[in-house]
Amino acid sequence: MTTKKNLKPAPGAAIPSQPLLSRSSILILSGFLAGLGLCQGMSSAHQWTAVLTASCGLISFFVLDGVSRRRAAHVNEKATQLALRRLECRIGRHVVRTAVQDEEELSEADRHKRDLMLYAIMSHGQ
Repeated sequence: MTTKKNLKPAPGAAIPSQPLLSRSSILILSGFLAGLGLCQGMSSAHQWTAVLTASCGLISFFVLDGVSRRRAAHVNEKATQLALRRLECRIGRHVVRTAVQDEEELSEADRHKRDLMLYAIMSHGQ
């Protein structure tokens, strides 16, 4: 027997805002209005209103699309920075542990590889 969980938010919790219309709905409605505005079965005032409404819808579609692309790029940039920071910390812990334990045992070639690896990671983040 399964029970349904109460999915209502806690009192005072922020409720994420959902748009009334999606971007694709705006684009579809704008195309429909542009078609109505270009047809010959309406008065010129109604045609003009439909064309203006369609153009406003198309402008809002492109603005919302640009905002969402910018937001997605920002989220991707943050995720990349977080992954880079994690990698730097992990390699830094490994290299420090290795350097403390095996400093005498490291050959000159291993020291050179370690220094190159640290330099590459530190220069990539800047």
